[in-house]
Amino acid sequence: WLVYPSTSQFVFNGGYGFRWGNLCLPLYFFAVAFWLEGRRGWALAAVGWAILLKEEAAIPVGMFGLYLAFFDRQRRLGLALAAFSFFYFLAMSSWVIPALAGENTGYLVQNYFWTLGSSKSEILLSPVLKPEIFWGKLLNGHSLYFAALLAGPFLFFPFRKPSLLFS
Repeated sequence: WLVYPSTSQFVFNGGYGFRWGNLCLPLYFFAVAFWLEGRRGWALAAVGWAILLKEEAAIPVGMFGLYLAFFDRQRRLGLALAAFSFFYFLAMSSWVIPALAGENTGYLVQNYFWTLGSSKSEILLSPVLKPEIFWGKLLNGHSLYFAALLAGPFLFFPFRKPSLLFS
């Protein structure tokens, strides 16, 4: 856990300040671990905490909901979690954060994905609309190296149950 990119960067927090988002990745893993151990309440608490820390956390939490719906046969709970998470992200990034930011700044995080599109719908459809850019970024050496860093501390055990990679 300590060698994960998100937690190993804690040492740099003194230079640019603590970031609560660094805690989201461990919370995702705790949620999956709790769920697999049958501790449903703790799993939902972990994903709830992640969403409260960072609005972008709602996307992987929504994917966790889809995992529950399609692979764990928890259709109602999984689809409800996915729908809530995706709507939460859309509401926060489209209305709440831009309204609080003022000065017509919009949702600044979206600017990181300018090569994929200028709107949320274009970014969402970029695997189809701009496949060379989307898949090129996803499958480049840096992305694959990052995936190896994420799976390495667990000795690549996530690949033993590929359905977990969906979440």
